[in-house]
Formats: sequence, structure tokens, C-alpha cells
Amino acid sequence: DILIQDGEGTNVFIAECKIWHGEKELQNAIYQLIERYISWRDEHSALIILNKDVDRFTRLVETANQAMESHNLFLNKIEETSTTSARYTFQNVEDLDKTIQIELIIFNCK
Repeated sequence: DILIQDGEGTNVFIAECKIWHGEKELQNAIYQLIERYISWRDEHSALIILNKDVDRFTRLVETANQAMESHNLFLNKIEETSTTSARYTFQNVEDLDKTIQIELIIFNCK
């Protein structure tokens, strides 16, 4: 959904935006980002999740973090950058020795 390139056409930032529809949909978004949008050269990306319906936002944040960590390409959690954002390392599906950093950013729009 968001692609920023430098003046030479090299990807600088790639992000996928999704409305929260549960853990399974978040895991599908990870696959979509890694398999369809990220190439071997891309190392930094983001998943931006928007909550429009869930009342218990704290629980949603916990569930989303658990979904990231249970993904089969997950390697490790780098850091929590805020209460609603965390950075993770995943394997690149094109080359399992190559890593990708994905920042999970969650917004409560309810």
C-alpha cells in the first residue's frame, strides 16, 4: 500500500496497511508483504494495522504481537518501540539466510 523509492528507483520503504480482522488475517498480511512486495534487496518494511471495531484494544495489541511471533518465518523480536509498535526480524522467503525487519504499527481508530 505504501512504496517509497529513491531517485534511482530503489525501494527505500515498503508498508502494507490492513484493517484488523484477527490474528489469521495479520499472518496473511505478513505473507503478502514478504512474498509479493519484498525483494531480496529490501530489508525494512512495516505492517500498519488499523482497529475500527474492537473494544479491548490492549488485548488486540497483545494478540497482534503474538501473531507476529508465531509466524513460521519469524526469527526474533528486536524491540518494542512504543506500546503499539514493535520491530521484528523475519526470514526472506527468497533466501532463508537473508533477513527482513518488519515494524508492526497498530492504530486505534475506534
